[in-house]
Amino acid sequence: MERTDLYDEYCIDYNQNFYTYTKAELDAMKSKLTADELKHMEQMVDEIFTYPQQSVTFNRPDFVSHLNKHQYFSLSSYFYPVEGDASQAWVRRDGEVNPESIAYAKRGLRKTSMVISLASMMYYFTGQEKYSQLLEKHIRSFFLDPQTRMLPNLNHAQMIINHPVHKDGRGGGIIDFASNMGYGFVMLKHLYDAGMLAEDIYEPLKEWTNELLQWLSVSPVAAKEQASLNNHGTIYTLMVAQLHFFVGDLDAHKKALLLEINLRLAQINPDGSMPRELGRTRGLAYSTMNLKSYIDTYKILGEDFARKPQLRQAFEFLLPVLKNDISITDLKYSHNGVLKSSEQMDGTYPEYYKLYLKHVGKDFDIDLNVISDADVHYRYLFV
Repeated sequence: MERTDLYDEYCIDYNQNFYTYTKAELDAMKSKLTADELKHMEQMVDEIFTYPQQSVTFNRPDFVSHLNKHQYFSLSSYFYPVEGDASQAWVRRDGEVNPESIAYAKRGLRKTSMVISLASMMYYFTGQEKYSQLLEKHIRSFFLDPQTRMLPNLNHAQMIINHPVHKDGRGGGIIDFASNMGYGFVMLKHLYDAGMLAEDIYEPLKEWTNELLQWLSVSPVAAKEQASLNNHGTIYTLMVAQLHFFVGDLDAHKKALLLEINLRLAQINPDGSMPRELGRTRGLAYSTMNLKSYIDTYKILGEDFARKPQLRQAFEFLLPVLKNDISITDLKYSHNGVLKSSEQMDGTYPEYYKLYLKHVGKDFDIDLNVISDADVHYRYLFV
């Protein structure tokens, strides 16, 4: 019987549970993990073995009947129908996730992302073949099997029902893939480089990924997301770097990607605030997610993120909130010359989200004390 406690914790609300690891980080973690810790990690992620294989071809509602059955689609997270008038364009409620928006193909993508990220990590740490077999089954179903594969594009992600422009999708929907699957692809490349991922899986998935990269390079939908001046833009650059890392041609694209992520540092004010993130109903979550995405991008590019003063300033700006010395509502930021307070919806930023920031904070010589006994596997990795 399928269990979804872990999935519900990781993916139903805002996802900050996937991370970009370098080989050096993974090897250091592997050397420090005790047998008891590994056993507990196995127990925590064991749920992924109950997931059925996923596909964008499954559970397709009537509103996408005009699309190819292999076409990925999703509904925008924060949009809802107008009560009593089904003909109106859906309206935005920032921070309030519409349950229908996490169904259908997005649910399949997120579950597959979880399987790839967690099974890859556990296979790297333990060498147990059960993780390899699980990976192969899910990768073939979602990406490779001609009957169930996803087309390598995101043209119809985050549709807004009845919207005059975005009813069939929008650039912002690329984050469906970018905030989930890219991390798993990095882990798969680590496995491949270690001789732990078969050629008959890697090569066709590499071909699929190159097709996605080609679409990203020419699509007007992708161009709009690339031009975003908030977390969407940062995560877009991170995803492209992750995908080039996976296909093995990152060196050829490093200069352009480094220029792009450096230019995005302009999102951070001199005081370390990120107004476009702090102005959301989940100001802390979006700010830390954006900071994390900068850090992960520099890591995948082999650059020292701690040498970027803007990232230190952003970290230090958030530090009093991360240390629970003040509330997010106590943080002030300037927006169009007006001083405003930020906010964070209750229950949407648990303490354990801070564990990764504690891990990378050491590179800034910042000691972020995080006390959490939550059953998340990375509690043993970020010590």
